[in-house]
Amino acid sequence: MAYREKDTKKWTAQWFETNVMGEKKKRRKRGFETKREALEFERSKKLSNERSMDMKLSDFIEIYFSDKQNDLKDRTIKNKRYMMQQHIVPYFGNQMMSEIKASQIIQWQNEIQKKGYSDSYLRMIQNQLTSLFTHAAKIYDLPVNPCKKVKRMGNSDSRSLNFWTLDEYKQFIQTMEPGTRYYLMFEMLFWTGCRIGELLAITKADINFEKNQLSINKTYYRTGMQDIITEPKTKQSFRTIEIPEFLKEEIKEFVDGHYGMPDTERLFPVVQEAVQHKMKRQIELAGVKKIRVHDIRHSHVAYLIEKGVEPLLIRDRLGHKDIRITLNTYGHLYPNQQRKIANLLDNENGNAVTGLGEERGTGMKMTLGTLLEEGKERLEKAGVPDPLLDARFLLLDVFDMNFASFLVKRDRPLTETENGTNVTEADTDTRKKIDKYWELISKREMRIPLQQLTGVQEFMGLEFYVNEHVLIPRQDTETLVELILNEHKEKNISLLDVCTGSGCIAVSLAKLGGYADVTALDLSEEALKVAKSNGEKFLDHPVKFIKSDMFSALDPENRYDVIVSNPPYIPSQVIEGLEPEVKDHEPRMALDGEPDGLKFYRILAEEGKKYLKNGGEIYIEIGWDQTKDVTEIFEAMGFSGLRTVRDMAGNDRVVCARKEK
Repeated sequence: MAYREKDTKKWTAQWFETNVMGEKKKRRKRGFETKREALEFERSKKLSNERSMDMKLSDFIEIYFSDKQNDLKDRTIKNKRYMMQQHIVPYFGNQMMSEIKASQIIQWQNEIQKKGYSDSYLRMIQNQLTSLFTHAAKIYDLPVNPCKKVKRMGNSDSRSLNFWTLDEYKQFIQTMEPGTRYYLMFEMLFWTGCRIGELLAITKADINFEKNQLSINKTYYRTGMQDIITEPKTKQSFRTIEIPEFLKEEIKEFVDGHYGMPDTERLFPVVQEAVQHKMKRQIELAGVKKIRVHDIRHSHVAYLIEKGVEPLLIRDRLGHKDIRITLNTYGHLYPNQQRKIANLLDNENGNAVTGLGEERGTGMKMTLGTLLEEGKERLEKAGVPDPLLDARFLLLDVFDMNFASFLVKRDRPLTETENGTNVTEADTDTRKKIDKYWELISKREMRIPLQQLTGVQEFMGLEFYVNEHVLIPRQDTETLVELILNEHKEKNISLLDVCTGSGCIAVSLAKLGGYADVTALDLSEEALKVAKSNGEKFLDHPVKFIKSDMFSALDPENRYDVIVSNPPYIPSQVIEGLEPEVKDHEPRMALDGEPDGLKFYRILAEEGKKYLKNGGEIYIEIGWDQTKDVTEIFEAMGFSGLRTVRDMAGNDRVVCARKEK
C-alpha cells in the first residue's frame, strides 16, 4: 500500500513483481504529490505484472515491446514506437485495453484521415494499432479485438503500385555512363529486384561469378551517424538470386576496376539518401515519371510478370515470407505463361537499343543520334571520365532540348539538304548549332570542365552562373547549406560567408532561408563579379559582396550570428595529382590550402572568433580526412560544442563549432 514519507511529505508507491523464476520482489517508487497518484501507479504495476487487460494502452505498449524485443530489429522498434507515440497514444493512451471499442477506432480513423497522409502511411499507422490488439488477444486473452470489426485505413489496391516499364527504365539508365557506380547500382536494383538496403550491404564475397549468383544475406542502414549491417528483413530474405550474364559482366568489370577491393568491403559505400538524391536528378534529366528507389523493385516484378514468370519463382526471387504477399501485391498483373528468369533477362538485354552509331557510314543523313555517338567517341579517346553523359549534356544544351525530346527526334535527319544547295534558313541555324556542338566537344577534349562550357551548375535546386574564375559548386557543399537552413530557421539572423567564390552558399542561404542580412567575402575581383551576378539573378534583396583577404576588409566592430566557409583545403602537393579539369582549369587560389591544407582553418578559428556574437556558430566544409586536425584547431582557440556532419556519401564534410557566451 502507498505511504507518505515523513521527511519529504511525498507519497511512495509499493508493489510486488514476480520474476521468471516465480520469485516475488518488492518494488517502490517515490515522489508522488498525492496518495491518489501513488495508488494509481500501484494499480497499473499490479495489472502489468498480471498482464490484465484492465490496463492503459500506454502501459501495454511497454509490455508489447518487451515481448517483441527478440523478434524485432532495433530500427523497427524505433519506428513503431514513434508512430504509436505520434498517432495512437494521444487518442487511446489513457484508456483501458479492455474498454476500447470498434466505434472509437472508427472515430480515430476519421480524425487521422483528415490529416492528409498518403494511403501507404495510413496503412502503416493502422498496422501499429492492429499489432497491439492482435498481441493482446493472442497472448493475454483479450476477449474482443476491436480492430477486427473495422475496415483498415488506406487504399490497399495493388493497382496503385508505382513502377517503370522496361522502356521507361531504359530511358532513365541511358542518362548515366555505363560502368559508373550509380549506373551499376540501378542496374542491379532493376534486374535483381533486391531491396536498397540489401544492395548497399553487398560485398565482393557475395557474388559468385562462376555460377552467376548473388547472395543476399544482410542489409545496411544508417542511424544516429552510424553504419549498421544486420540480417535481412526476414528469414526468407536470405536467398540466392540468379543473375543474367550481362549483369554479371557489368559487376565483374566494376569490381576489376577497383583493384585490390577486399572481399568483405561494401561494393557501394554510400547511404540510401545519396541514391535517392541521384535518382531524383537523373529522373529529371531523363524526363520519365517520378518513382521511389523502392519502386524499382516493383518495376522488376512487373517486368517478370509481363513475361509470364510464375508467382512462386518471383516469391523466392524477392524473398517474400509468404506467396500470399506476392499474389496480394502483384496478382492483378499476371498473364498465363512461364519462362526462366535469367535467360529471359539476357535475351531482353540483347534486344535493347545499344546506340545510334550503327547508322554512320551507311549513307544516312546526319541525326542527333549520330552527333551524340561521334561526340561520345571523341571524348572517350580524350580520357574524359563520363564521355556519353558529357556529350549528351552539350548536345542538349546547344539544341535547347530536354532528353525526352532528344529520344523522339534522335533518328530524324537534321537538315533537308546535304550538298549546300537550296539551303533553308532552318538548315543554316541547324548547321550553326552543329558547329557550336563540335566546338564545345573540342574544348571538352582539352578537359575544360563541362560546367565552364555550359556556364551553369545546379546547386540547391538553383542554376548558378559559373566560369573559369570560380570553383564549380559541388553537391558535397549542399550538406553545409542544408545544415544551416535546418538549424537556423529564424530569418533575422546575420550571416557571413568567407571565400564565397560563385556566391552559391551566400545566395542559396539568402534565397532559401529568407535571410536578409548576408555578407560575403572573397579576394578575387573576378569571382565577386560572378557572385554578384548570381545574387542579382536570384534575390530581391542584396547580399553585401566585399573584396577581402579573409576578414581583413571587415569593420572590426561587426559581429555575426553565423559564419560559414568553404575555404581552400587541398594540400599543395596533392593538387598536381587531381583530374585535369580541376588542377588545370579551376582557380588554384580556390583549391590550395598550403602544404598541410589547414592554413585557412587556422585563420577561420583565430580571426573568425572575433567576428562571432557570443553564442554564435561557425560552419566550415572540410576534406573527408581532415576532421581530427580541424577539430583540434578550433578546440585550441576555445570553441565549444564541436561536432562533425557527414555528407550523403557518408564522408565527414562539415565541422560546426560555437563561441561561448
